[in-house]
Amino acid sequence: MNTERRNWKALGFSLMLLLLLALCGTVQAATEISSIAVTVKAPSIGQAPTFTASAGGTGYAVYEYTSDSFPAAMTYKNGVYWWDKTDDIDNSFEKYEAGHVYFVRILVKTTSNDYTFSSDCTATINGKD
Repeated sequence: MNTERRNWKALGFSLMLLLLLALCGTVQAATEISSIAVTVKAPSIGQAPTFTASAGGTGYAVYEYTSDSFPAAMTYKNGVYWWDKTDDIDNSFEKYEAGHVYFVRILVKTTSNDYTFSSDCTATINGKD
């Protein structure tokens, strides 16, 4: 292959690479989320647990996932998992009882690849840590 032909191929490859870079645009780092806030209806004696939660910020949302085995011993409904620590049972209880201690887990995800959770991200549920 002669030198002139190699030069044209190299020039063509360089132009193609520049075109691809122009089409792709500039890649920016994802915006870090340093704190999240979610709300869920608080336990009320005699009432059934609620499995609806909402996120109160930009770049994240409640991951409305329902499963009987994620993780193995936890049942999430719409991304919400309630636990009656007093009776040591999960979502299967029918209503909140006086004198019982309950906790809730809520799954949260980023809304797009433009966001990521920081390594020291903090969270509140109903305004409490």
